[in-house]
Amino acid sequence: MLEKVNPRAIDYKSNKSISSLQSKIPPSQMFLKETDKYSKFDEKGIPTHDHEGKELSKGLLKKLAKDYEKQEKLHSDYLLSQKK
Repeated sequence: MLEKVNPRAIDYKSNKSISSLQSKIPPSQMFLKETDKYSKFDEKGIPTHDHEGKELSKGLLKKLAKDYEKQEKLHSDYLLSQKK
């Protein structure tokens, strides 16, 4: 008989591994591979224009900037853990 597996435990483990992989990506590189969504980027690597060349809305720019800041923290924590 198969054992029942707690789905929350699986999600936790997969989220943990995804987070650890994501923390290795420098924030300046995180959006650059999304050329199917964005066509132009600022000096930090944050998208400024969609794939059609139209400027992104202020709301989306704000969200992307927040995502960039989160990635900065994740990546800096990763780099600190590697120095130990």
